[in-house]
Amino acid sequence: MDIDYSSFIKNLSLPHQGEVIFFPGSFNPLHKGHLEIIKKLPPEIPLRIIHDQNPQKNSQEQPQDLKDLITQVRNKNIIINKDFLQLKETKNYTFNWLKKIKALHPKLNLSLAMGFDQLSNLFTWYQAESLLQTLTSIYWISRKESDEEKDICYNEIKKCCPKINLIYLGQHSYEDLSSSQIREKATLKND
Repeated sequence: MDIDYSSFIKNLSLPHQGEVIFFPGSFNPLHKGHLEIIKKLPPEIPLRIIHDQNPQKNSQEQPQDLKDLITQVRNKNIIINKDFLQLKETKNYTFNWLKKIKALHPKLNLSLAMGFDQLSNLFTWYQAESLLQTLTSIYWISRKESDEEKDICYNEIKKCCPKINLIYLGQHSYEDLSSSQIREKATLKND
């Protein structure tokens, strides 16, 4: 199945300039750590949550509906897009859709939101260096990493893309939560 990026981009209702933060993920399940990221992002910047399957994971589970949970912590300036959930057999990499958005909205500053676990693994993402060149900022939240791990990650990213802004959103009470661990515990409980 081919991906209809034009429909996807239209459904995002993007401004023509300024900044937009994208928070992509399977959110399977959505947990309090995800909600902490959403809470800590600047509310004046439009947020687009891209509810998708992780192309690096094989997931057969149907993700939950996010809207009710997310609007409890942020109900303005947000769109939740689920267009990609139907693409069960198609790998849909973040770089591909961000590249299309940038081509259609060249004056728009594109940013991502993520936890440190994703930030530290960014170079395993498809076209990671090109992805970094497409971005203005990455907003990230702590996941119990050490200062040394933060420094190594920061330096690797800045070496590849000196212009990118790495914006630390701080620590939170749910740094141990992981969707993968929640799913594993649920599977063990059901066995």
